[in-house]
Amino acid sequence: MKMSQSWYNLITILTQVMGGIFIRKVELTMDEQFKYETIKSLVNHPDGNKLAAAVRLGCIVRTVNRLILRYRQEGKAAFVHGNRG
Repeated sequence: MKMSQSWYNLITILTQVMGGIFIRKVELTMDEQFKYETIKSLVNHPDGNKLAAAVRLGCIVRTVNRLILRYRQEGKAAFVHGNRG
């Protein structure tokens, strides 16, 4: 019982210190990696062309905007497909 209580205390402290965010390693498939790199470069260069990014990804500008929002909220993990695992 003492061991589980110490783990609970550790997790509680980490949650408070890190603001409830736990970082996990994210591995992407080639397609997901391509989307990630395209959106990342677009976010890092605000004068980038969203239409050109949409053509590269084979989607519309609205989808690029959604991907940008998810990238800013979740980072690299936003590009992992929801059905994985």
